[in-house]
This record gives sequence, structure tokens and C-alpha cells, in this order.
Amino acid sequence: IRLRRRSRHCHGQAACARSHGAQRSHNHTLYRYRSRGNPPLIDTTLPLFFFGGTFDPPHRGHYKIARYVLDRFADSRVIVMPAASAPLRTDDRLFSFRERFELLRALFHSEITARRIILSPLERLLPKPNFTFSTLAALRERCGQKPVVVVGGDQAQKLGSWHRSAELIGEYEFLVFARAGS
Repeated sequence: IRLRRRSRHCHGQAACARSHGAQRSHNHTLYRYRSRGNPPLIDTTLPLFFFGGTFDPPHRGHYKIARYVLDRFADSRVIVMPAASAPLRTDDRLFSFRERFELLRALFHSEITARRIILSPLERLLPKPNFTFSTLAALRERCGQKPVVVVGGDQAQKLGSWHRSAELIGEYEFLVFARAGS
């Protein structure tokens, strides 16, 4: 993938990725998604929130949660990351990963353009099987900081059944949103 010009942030991402022993292809992935207008992931001065999920389909509730975080925490960044798979989900999927990614891009278009939301395909690039704990570890390695995990109340109730849940709860802070009527 060729880019017009590397900013100092892209150069820092590549250096960071190489220092952690990442494959060369990961460097290209970082550049590609950076070149599409995403802000640099290594700015550790800004609060970072991780908002992951199946987003199948993305809806107004997802948008409201992300907007609340951006409004409440003024200088924050939210990484929105659709899950490549959902081991605890029992119903059928409606949309493929690519379709969900594009729907999220449309839903958060203005926030992505304003560089407040980072739409990340990272989970799809990680080795399978993949769980939230390993996604957060990979994200933390790439960003250089621990994100605050944003979840809905329905997922917070199921947190005990997540892979490595005790470590997840001990290691990360959570911002939980209750659904209306619950």
C-alpha cells in the first residue's frame, strides 16, 4: 500500500509496531487505516475508550452511547471495533463483517471525519479464536495506553461468562450503559 506522505504519527506507529516485533503487514495495516482519516492511535494524552461489539446491525443506541462518551469526556477518542466473531451469541448473524464495518462507517461518518471516533478492523486481523481480553491487549500494545471499556448493561450482566473475565475486570475500567427500561 502506498501513501502520499507519512506524518510523524504514522512513523511513530511503524516504529512502535516494529519495536514490539509485529509483522511488516501490520505496519501496512496501520498506515492504511491511518490514511483513511483515522487519528493516530499513539496519542496517549487523550482519554481512550474501547467500544466493541457485534453491531449486527448497528443502531441508534450504539450511536447515542458513542456520542455520550464524546460529549461527556471532551477530549476523548472512541475506538469502535466490530467483533469478528461472537462466541456467546446464539442467534444468526444478519450482516458480514465487511457490511457491519461499512454500516458503522456510515453511522459515525461525521465523528470519524472530525477525528473523534476511530473505526478499527483490528479484531478481524488478530489470530483466531479471539476474545475481548486479547483484543484489548493488542490494542493496548498498539496504543500505549489502557482504554476504558464501554459496554451496554446487557453485556455487563454477561461479563462473568466472558473469556478470562476475572482478569478483564481486574485489568480494565468499564463504562456501563443501561438500556431504557432495564
